[in-house]
Amino acid sequence: MNAWSLHLAPNAPWIALALISLGLLALAVWAYTFRLPPLPATARRVLTALRAISLLALLWLLAMPVLERARPAAGTRVTVLVDRSLSMEQRASASGGTRREVSERALRDLRAALRGRAQVEVQAFAGTLLGDSLDEIGSRSASAPGVALAGLAARPAARRPDGVILLSDGAVNAGSD
Repeated sequence: MNAWSLHLAPNAPWIALALISLGLLALAVWAYTFRLPPLPATARRVLTALRAISLLALLWLLAMPVLERARPAAGTRVTVLVDRSLSMEQRASASGGTRREVSERALRDLRAALRGRAQVEVQAFAGTLLGDSLDEIGSRSASAPGVALAGLAARPAARRPDGVILLSDGAVNAGSD
C-alpha cells in the first residue's frame, strides 16, 4: 500500500469531467489561433499550455480531490466508550432487540471498519469508566459520558487515545454532558 493516495469525491461524474476536459483543451488551442495581435510561435504555445493547465486544474478541483496520507496502523489508537448503564437494557424501538444488542452490533461493525487502520480499545462506562467487573449494579445506575471522557483525558499522555468513539443511547443522568 502506498503512503499517499489521491481520489475524487465518491459521486464525481467521471464521464462528464473527461468530456469537459477535452472541450477545455480545444478551447485553449482555439483561443490562440487568431493572428491578432501577432505573437511568436513559442509565446503562442506557452500561452496555450498555460491556459489549458489552468482550465483543467479549475475543472478537476471542482471534483473535490482528496489527498490522503496513510498513517501507520500500529501507532493509531482509538478508544470506543461503550455505555453499560441500566438504560441500555431497555428495548430499542427500531431493531426489536435491546439497546445493548444494537450497541454490540455497532461495535462489531466499527471493529471491522477500523481493522488494519487503528488499534481499537473498548472501554465500558456508566457513572464512571468501568473496570473488568460489570456486575456492580450500583455503578451502572447512572449514565455519565462526560465523566468518562474526562477520565480518558486525565490519562497520562502516552496512554491517551488518538480518537474516541462514543456508543451510547444518549441518556445522561449524572455528571456533565
